[in-house]
Amino acid sequence: NIKNNYILLFVTIIIFVDFLINKNFFDLKISVYLGLCIVLSYIISEIREDMFLKLITFSSLIFLLYGVYGWLNGGEGAAWGKLYVYFAYNYLPSTRNEDSLIFLLGFITSLYLFLFTKFNYKILLINQLNILAIILSFSRGMYLLIFLNLIMLIFYIISNTNKFKFVAIYLIGTLLIQFSSIQIINKSTEMDLNSVFVVKLQSFNHLGDSTGNTISKKNYTYLLNSSRNSSKIKINEWKNFMNEIKVTMSNDNYFFNLVNKFFVNKKKYYENSVLYILGNFSIFLSFVILIFILKNTLKIKNNFEYSKDIFKLVIFVNFILLNTIYNYLDDIWNYLIILYLITPNNQNFKISYK
Repeated sequence: NIKNNYILLFVTIIIFVDFLINKNFFDLKISVYLGLCIVLSYIISEIREDMFLKLITFSSLIFLLYGVYGWLNGGEGAAWGKLYVYFAYNYLPSTRNEDSLIFLLGFITSLYLFLFTKFNYKILLINQLNILAIILSFSRGMYLLIFLNLIMLIFYIISNTNKFKFVAIYLIGTLLIQFSSIQIINKSTEMDLNSVFVVKLQSFNHLGDSTGNTISKKNYTYLLNSSRNSSKIKINEWKNFMNEIKVTMSNDNYFFNLVNKFFVNKKKYYENSVLYILGNFSIFLSFVILIFILKNTLKIKNNFEYSKDIFKLVIFVNFILLNTIYNYLDDIWNYLIILYLITPNNQNFKISYK
């Protein structure tokens, strides 16, 4: 368990050194957030797990209320529901995918508390508000994650028949509450939310831009199209890496040149976290990060106790998918997941189950 944090500390130091060399403040954010995760994991190690999850849940409520305040004031330029329409806590003239992350975390943690701890109407209310916020964010990536989480919930029902009625009522009730809420909110906007929602769903399946308008095949955009192209470029660069190392070793100043090979000088912004790591960090550092991910995956698998670790598995799957779809490396909420995943490694969390 201690080695697990040592790996993360090593990654943090290397990224910070990378920042000192390249002066990329995006990398500075990453190293600072990772460092905070390591320190906080020991500071909060005695906090009960249910209290930790409630902290995330009620934090999402604070940002929900802040977002509602912005909505009631029409957002930036009083344009919400007129020039554009989405829910967030920062209102700009485009969808704020980053804003949706805290709502997704609030949904997952409140759902877990709802299923495994003493029934609480406040937790259920926050859960429904977070789902509504995600629906109104009109973020296709978040739609995909909500769908996958509900699929995992259905599989949970199948393997735990004693909770079948409880979860079935939750799912049916959620559908009714969300549909009714959207219809009520729809009356307060000049745009038809139902039409916007349909367009967003249709954009998953046909050639079109983010608004659903059909465009030529040469310029078509899928959800991860640009990421696919970036991946091909990086694969070709990696294929040439060993040849570059051989050339470097043949030079007189091979040690200095070899060190330089472990840092990428030409930094670029990539669409998701995975591509950013592959594109802006060396193969060596990328490999260490991969080891950290695989180590935690195997840890969950080898020590798996269904009733206790199902949530850890769910949050870990969401973490991987989130960073495959979006670039959340500079988002503090993303590191809240890492903090949760590494904190239990330092002590035994206490949680009261139903």
